[in-house]
Amino acid sequence: MRLYIITAKTIKNFFVDNYNEEIKDDTLICTDLIYYSKNLENN
Repeated sequence: MRLYIITAKTIKNFFVDNYNEEIKDDTLICTDLIYYSKNLENN
């Protein structure tokens, strides 16, 4: 069984700072970017 560590990071105001117009998801206005990463190296 392999266990992977998944990390989440947030970039505050990413969409506000990098886009001239509002980025929307249905009725929500997106401001922060949250991204996940996983180390795929074999240990």
